This record gives sequence, structure tokens and C-alpha cells, in this order.
Amino acid sequence: MRSQFFISPSIETVVEESADILNTGRSIISFDTADINYVAKEAVNVLLLEGYGNGSCRISNAIEDAIIKTCPAAKGFDLFSANKILIHLSYNEKKPILSADLSELTQFADMFQADATVMWGISCDNNLRDDTVTARLIASNLTLSPVKYQHYGNKDIGK
Repeated sequence: MRSQFFISPSIETVVEESADILNTGRSIISFDTADINYVAKEAVNVLLLEGYGNGSCRISNAIEDAIIKTCPAAKGFDLFSANKILIHLSYNEKKPILSADLSELTQFADMFQADATVMWGISCDNNLRDDTVTARLIASNLTLSPVKYQHYGNKDIGK
């Protein structure tokens, strides 16, 4: 999945462009096209992001890598203003994501508005090397706004 930003996209376009989420390895907590439809339905805009992370805090690192791609993909739009967010994490079964690791995902989800819908899923993808985690995000209805920064993981990111 490439990092992309769509204005008034069709649901078919979003599903087609985010097919990696549906076709990645063995699903542990899965998504289907209905989940992607829910995020994209009647959306003014949709942002697709993908990032990779390794080492300690690999979930945070993957999310940060994806967020950094927001700047060129959706210049001037605030990711954290999205009202619907789908987050998909993939890992190699030799280095599984443990329940303790998911606190990094929770920390990220807490950065969105209180009324935002955040959905997440996990799959095992043995095409990933070592402890690499892939984070794929689909966010809809972002607003144009000056971005304020706050600390997440190891970097300052928009909020």
C-alpha cells in the first residue's frame, strides 16, 4: 500500500488501494471490505499510510514512520483530526506482537479526538524480516489546520 491522499474518493478506489490490509498474511484480528467501506463511506477525504519499524518500540516506530509520510501526502491536513481510523499491524511469527506491546497502539489511538472511531487489526506476515512491524493506516475526514506538535514515542509529531 502506498501512502496516498484522496479528496472525495469512491469506496472502490479506497478498497482497491488498501487491498494489502486484506491480503497480508494470516489474520489474527482481521478486517474485511466492510470495515474499509465504513471508514471511506461519505468521506470528504481519505489518507492511506504505511510505515515500518524495528527494535524496541517497533510498533511506535512503524506508526511514526507512517505519520512522517503524512506531510508530503496530505500537506496542511491534521491526521489527528480524522474521525475514522483503521490501523493494521503485521509482524513475522518468529517475533510476535505481545499484548504488552499493544500499549504503544493504545497511546497512538488516544491522540485522536474522543469521538473518533479507531479500529485495529493484526496479521502474521512471514515475508517480513526479523522483528519488523508494518503499520498501515486508513484515516478519513481530516481537516486543514495548523499542526501543533506533541511527543509520541521517540519523536515530536503533529497533534
